[in-house]
Amino acid sequence: MINITIDSKPMSVEEGATVLEACKTAGINIPTLCYLEKIQAIGACRVCLVEIEGVKDLVASCVMPVSDGMKIQTNNRRVREARKVVVELLLSEHEGDCKTCDRNEDCELQSIARDLGIRELRYEGENVMRVKRRRAVRMKAPPHWCATAPNASPAAGV
Repeated sequence: MINITIDSKPMSVEEGATVLEACKTAGINIPTLCYLEKIQAIGACRVCLVEIEGVKDLVASCVMPVSDGMKIQTNNRRVREARKVVVELLLSEHEGDCKTCDRNEDCELQSIARDLGIRELRYEGENVMRVKRRRAVRMKAPPHWCATAPNASPAAGV
């Protein structure tokens, strides 16, 4: 057994466990998107970031093995802000048309965004811009409906 501290609470966990597994054992929820239990973790989504005392950068908890004496912070301001930025960046490259998505209201990304208090995006990636353009195109009236359209006659909109 390895002795660690999670959010100021000492505990013992099995050697070889990841920080994410140790947190689950302690009843602490760490959000994840790419983690699949019993499948090799890759830490690609970066949503499961935590802070480890003595480590400069935040780490993906799903791939970080625990070590004896490790002190882990799962919910401080730095961690929450980093997770929020990661999710906002993921959303900025997401198709973003949630109302027509089959997973609407049953979507892990939506759920995590809601839990992090994300109501609007600070970043606009290519997919968000593409969705906005697609919506704008759908909302434009056909040229023959508009009397100010080039080559339109006043009767064309009737």
